[in-house]
Amino acid sequence: MKTLACPNCGGILSVDSERTFTCDFCDSIFQNESPKTAPGKLYMKDSLKDLTYKELIAKLPSYYKFKTLPQGGLSLTVPMLRTVNLILVPFSLVFALAFGGGGTVVFLQMLKELEFEGVLFSIPFLMVGVAAAYAFFYMLLNRTEIKLDREFFCKAVKPLPVPFLNKEVSATDISQFYCKKAVAYTQNDQAVYKYYLCMDCRSETISVISETGPNAIWALEILFERILGINDQAVDEEYN
Repeated sequence: MKTLACPNCGGILSVDSERTFTCDFCDSIFQNESPKTAPGKLYMKDSLKDLTYKELIAKLPSYYKFKTLPQGGLSLTVPMLRTVNLILVPFSLVFALAFGGGGTVVFLQMLKELEFEGVLFSIPFLMVGVAAAYAFFYMLLNRTEIKLDREFFCKAVKPLPVPFLNKEVSATDISQFYCKKAVAYTQNDQAVYKYYLCMDCRSETISVISETGPNAIWALEILFERILGINDQAVDEEYN
């Protein structure tokens, strides 16, 4: 068995045959276009296209919860903690305690002493604390729910309301799903990427869900396009 470096994470890419490659670290699956004519060219998304409905779902993380809907539809639930940058959770809690707690102490003290300038001074700190607390509980408690069939696509963030993230569109308005790669943050001067499942809907780009690796996004893209009867086509910003 020979090995190569995974272009996704740099881990060991085990080659079990002339055409199929599997990363031992991130479980990415790759497929060679033609070992004889282009041995170095790898196609990652293409290796998933021939999988069945059940095989695609099996490639998704275990925290993805699926339900089958009538008329061939699908319901998917993903905890928000699994799709956000986890470093934001303790930061939001620290900000909530520091600004909210400190602002509350100053607010009550100034109110007790009838120092209205002090009361006004403490209000911005209270607002930052409340916003940070909301962000903390948003990441801790919320989940993303996606429902789709041949008639509609619906994305909702629950239970804490975030109206601008909720989307409900007609399935006929969706032209394409695709994977988009973007820098999430930098660590030790190295870019750390996130991968987004996006959809084109009447010239509007809507972000559906994000992951730290592209495999789940590709599997969802293929799955959603099959359910909606969309022919996969190349998109300018697509990562594949």
